[in-house]
Amino acid sequence: MSHALRSGAICVVWLGVVGIVSVAEAGRIQVELNGTVQADGFNNIATPTNLGTVIIGAPSLANTTSYRLINQSPPVAGNPRSASLTAAGHASVSPTSVSLANGVFSPFLSLGLSTTAVGARSGSVTIATTSSGPADLTDVIHLAGTVLDHSNASFNGTLDQNSLVFDFGTLGVGGPTQSQTLSLTNLVTTSGFTAGLDLDSISGTGDTGVLTTNLALFSNLAAGSSSFFDIFFDRSTIGSFSAVYTLSLSDQDLPGATVQLLTLTLLGDVVPEPSSIALLGMG
Repeated sequence: MSHALRSGAICVVWLGVVGIVSVAEAGRIQVELNGTVQADGFNNIATPTNLGTVIIGAPSLANTTSYRLINQSPPVAGNPRSASLTAAGHASVSPTSVSLANGVFSPFLSLGLSTTAVGARSGSVTIATTSSGPADLTDVIHLAGTVLDHSNASFNGTLDQNSLVFDFGTLGVGGPTQSQTLSLTNLVTTSGFTAGLDLDSISGTGDTGVLTTNLALFSNLAAGSSSFFDIFFDRSTIGSFSAVYTLSLSDQDLPGATVQLLTLTLLGDVVPEPSSIALLGMG
């Protein structure tokens, strides 16, 4: 008599009696992405997982909530399946190995890209079975991200200038308010990879009621771009005047952003008109 035996079974014969004894079968290590188990041999090279954008000096580009592994199919208790996880390129991964019983998930993988250099960052994590069992295709998780250089605020459109003194000079009393147009520029530090610039606060000391500005807060000023503003000198009162404006700027709101301070000093003198001085002398 012939008997068809299913896979994963052992045929045992006792005195002409055929017995079937089930043998638990190890499954395959497969990738789960955002709650969905992927087909064996997962490879997202066409659409790498984007870990976002940071500024150089940030701790890392990281993903700790999207990927985990499962010893998938058949759903019966049995021998555990082991796999190694190997990072390449700019990538990092933790853990670097797993051993999972059938139907059991690993903890979420901690995936990252290094942030020690400016530019486009990429890497991969290869998951390969290290234990015996049914054929198991290698899975590969591809990662991408961007590291920006710091912004650089300047009162000069081409050179790094962190302080500016503008002297309106000596003017006669009662004349029209004097004005001058100035600019703040976000200098390019690394072409294509320079963070935007934020002007977060402006504080003034001294004669800020006489020497004024219409400079306003802004955010994410692109590298190579300028923000123009005016300064003004009110000549209605005789005297010697000065005002100092401290500008607190920072990189755009991304991990790794740092602060930069610039100083704008305004000066001006208002004197009596020559005719008024002559009259005083005659008196």
